[in-house]
Amino acid sequence: MKRKMKTMRLEKIIVVAAIVLVVFGACSEYLNVEDATKVDPNTFPADEEEFFQLFVGAYSGLSTGNYNGPWPGGMYNGNQLLLGYLSDEVHRTDNSDPDGGYSGNISSLRYTAENDAFARLYKGLYTGVFRANMVINKAPSVDFTNVSERDVMVAEAKFLRALNYFNLTLLWGDVPMLLEEDVDNPNKLANNPPISAEEVYAQIVSDLEDAIAVLPTSQEMEGRVDVWGAKAILAKVYLFGADELGKSEWYALAETEAKEVLDGSPYGMNTGITSLYDNYQQMFDLANHSQQEYIFAVNHYHTNGATGWGDNDYGSTYDLIVLPWLNPAPTGGNGDRTGWGWQHVYQSVVEEWSDTDPRKDYSLFIEGEALSADVTYHSTTGHHADRAAREGGGSVQKFWQTLPTGKPVFVPRDWPVIRVADLMLIHAEADLMADGNLSAAGLANINAVRTRAELSPLASADREDILQERRWELFMEGHRWFDLMRTKTAETAFDQIAALDPEGEDFDKL
Repeated sequence: MKRKMKTMRLEKIIVVAAIVLVVFGACSEYLNVEDATKVDPNTFPADEEEFFQLFVGAYSGLSTGNYNGPWPGGMYNGNQLLLGYLSDEVHRTDNSDPDGGYSGNISSLRYTAENDAFARLYKGLYTGVFRANMVINKAPSVDFTNVSERDVMVAEAKFLRALNYFNLTLLWGDVPMLLEEDVDNPNKLANNPPISAEEVYAQIVSDLEDAIAVLPTSQEMEGRVDVWGAKAILAKVYLFGADELGKSEWYALAETEAKEVLDGSPYGMNTGITSLYDNYQQMFDLANHSQQEYIFAVNHYHTNGATGWGDNDYGSTYDLIVLPWLNPAPTGGNGDRTGWGWQHVYQSVVEEWSDTDPRKDYSLFIEGEALSADVTYHSTTGHHADRAAREGGGSVQKFWQTLPTGKPVFVPRDWPVIRVADLMLIHAEADLMADGNLSAAGLANINAVRTRAELSPLASADREDILQERRWELFMEGHRWFDLMRTKTAETAFDQIAALDPEGEDFDKL
């Protein structure tokens, strides 16, 4: 039967699929064996419609881990802030606890097994793997009117499995590899020994190549990956794998894949917008769901009338936990729901980021800066008195939205997994690292990012220049920690945190 939903956003269907798939998971904690209403995994899905529910559930695994709180298990929700805590971008700002509370001991690298944020993320990523496996392995048992539709959905599931495994190996290196749905053995993950990161990368590349061979050049339904999204992620996999595995021959492969997307896809930077501020505002606008710069993004939405935790599996928690706490709220604002202000920017960010870079002013609130007509940002006094652990630094302004009273706590923010500026810098870095020489095309991509940022073009660039562009262009988008780790520059970055901390060595992360 032909579905009449192809022009809808994928997010609108996720709630239905999540209800069905809540009984499935990557380990026993996610199974409700006493639930008499659960579907029978031996007979589900029985037809095309049920298969489509299963398929959409695989996408929802990118943002939800079936957890009711600010740290859902999926990668592309509040967990992006955890990556900021691990890096040299932000630290927790709760001064009521010496360790900064639940997430503060992550930012100071003092977390223990009692802090289960990463356990939730680990389980959430395997939930995504499990759901993708079900789509891949259940497809042959379902009769389809249009077999090509089924094949495209299987290709998308392979992309999703690859993306989840890519995040798993970036975070944990050697990890267990599960390619079957394992419905009858929910404990298999715990009993399955890890395989090497090199083997994990090989499976990731294989899945992405399989997906690329089948995926269309465009999708009618927003939120579904097309061939360009898969090729862009493959370019990133090759670049990161070249660093992580020492496979220098992969740099050229990364360059090739990135170039094909940049040259052949419909994606590009916003055009006809002269200022960085207006360009960024359009790119990060909550209402703009047709982003030409987002090569692949994770959809989020909120249920009409929802105002609390029950909405978090579908709305994005990121804005809530990142943006400054405003009490009193600005005129027309919505009280403390503007943000919890859980993090403060490191002083090293403030001092190392040039004041002549407009991205800094767009991305940061600095001490004494106006948040609105009637509220001024202060790190340790006034509206933020109970939120900042120390002086200096600033707060995150990027993604800033003043929502009217009554809007839900979680917002319909589409999270960019990979966008054009990211891929331009991936291409430039791979181009340089492939043979030690930066081509005219690679330099042009760096300068395209700089030109949009209202900065003068570079006559030449080395890897440090490219990584610095990534640091500022992709600030607080979940990339910095991985860049520090793959290039083995984390120690230098943490030295700068200690050196520029206004309160001395007590906040040394080393």
